[in-house]
Amino acid sequence: MMRARKIDYLVMQNSEEFLARLTVVYGFPGRHQFPMTVIFPVDDEMTTINCGGDPPADQYPPAWRFGGQKQAGACYFPTIQYTNTMEAEITVGVLKEKKNPTVGLVEQAFIPVPFYKYLVDHLPGAKFVDAPSGGRDQGNQEP
Repeated sequence: MMRARKIDYLVMQNSEEFLARLTVVYGFPGRHQFPMTVIFPVDDEMTTINCGGDPPADQYPPAWRFGGQKQAGACYFPTIQYTNTMEAEITVGVLKEKKNPTVGLVEQAFIPVPFYKYLVDHLPGAKFVDAPSGGRDQGNQEP
């Protein structure tokens, strides 16, 4: 699906334990309103971003669970406003590896506004699309 739609990355962001595709696709949920982001590149290992210390600190879930995934972390909490973009900052760092990427946003209803806004503002050449449930572009981020 990613290759057919020319999507470079799928981004899933969630903090909901029970009602999210992140649990179904990834096998581990966001827990107790602690956000988790998973980035699936079309041609590389996935990256997980969790609330906690940056590796080598212990991460949830453990890297061995998925065979060598890339992991990152920061101490961010939705209730502490000045941390609201920390997870998005790490995500942008990953997405910037490709020039003008097409980013498929999965389960957009679970993506917080500050996270999405930071991505759009800091990836001006990126194209954001609804994935995998549709094909509607999100905004006007065409190069």
